[in-house]
Amino acid sequence: MPLNIAGILTPLSLAHWIMGDGYWDKSDKTVNICTDNFTLSEVELLISVLTNNFGLTATLKRRIKSNKEVCWRIRFSGKADNILGLIKLVKPHFIPSMLYKLNI
Repeated sequence: MPLNIAGILTPLSLAHWIMGDGYWDKSDKTVNICTDNFTLSEVELLISVLTNNFGLTATLKRRIKSNKEVCWRIRFSGKADNILGLIKLVKPHFIPSMLYKLNI
């Protein structure tokens, strides 16, 4: 991951990232991004960039792979104002067939 990610992550790139590696988790009403191959420190950096650049609340979501390896995903808080803020930010860049990843 580039160390200058804060300077290059845009709403457009976030939209593409969610369309490619994101999903809506209906059990806790959150948007998640699969970052299974990132290190914990890289995911923590990404979360801080999402907060600082876009004012979004995201947290770590621990996952254990079938091979028992621990990995981390980004989970956007399910609070209505946070999800609405995420949608407002990325929806203009989404293709219609991918809106289900935002629960639209």
